[in-house]
Amino acid sequence: MPEKELEQDQIEESPDTEPEVRRRGFFTRRNAVIAALAGILLLAIFSIISVVSYRYGVLDTYVKGQFRAKMEEIGIVFDADVFRLTVSPLELQLKNATFNDRVSGEKLFFVRDATIGLTVQDIFAWQLSRDITVDSTDINGAEVWVKFDEEGRSNFSNLVFETKESRLNFRYESVKFSLQDGTVHFGDLSRKITGDANNVILLVEPENY
Repeated sequence: MPEKELEQDQIEESPDTEPEVRRRGFFTRRNAVIAALAGILLLAIFSIISVVSYRYGVLDTYVKGQFRAKMEEIGIVFDADVFRLTVSPLELQLKNATFNDRVSGEKLFFVRDATIGLTVQDIFAWQLSRDITVDSTDINGAEVWVKFDEEGRSNFSNLVFETKESRLNFRYESVKFSLQDGTVHFGDLSRKITGDANNVILLVEPENY
């Protein structure tokens, strides 16, 4: 009789008879709340960094450096009294900007006042390079120098427009261009022709954006 009771006690204490413990899934309500809070925190940190960078001109300095590097790659030395980037709306503002030939040092363009509307492509994508589309260009007051030497060589012949990809790439796919109060200086030594065109107005707008 004691042996039967002992066997019965061993059966009751056997691990096989213990109730199963439910395992909690990873996607629980608690983990979802933590992930949401982490996302909000990262967004807040990103916003603070963006505001501080814009406030203290860090973004202006970075874009200006990339823009100047792109101009030098084309063959142009760029400088401006005012180079300002606004966030809302995203615009680039230039005042008294000069564009000179890097090789000869001759003047190519001068822009007194310009506002360039921009759009950043795939702003939240994780990538080393960034494409910026130029949507509109409004220029008020500009000078352009067009010259040809005795051999018919233009002062724009040193420019190279096929450039390599960089961190910041400007795309002119859907550009809306407006020029007011422009001046064009023209000179052709081979034909002995010189002249100036004042009060030039140029409006360009694509039919299909």
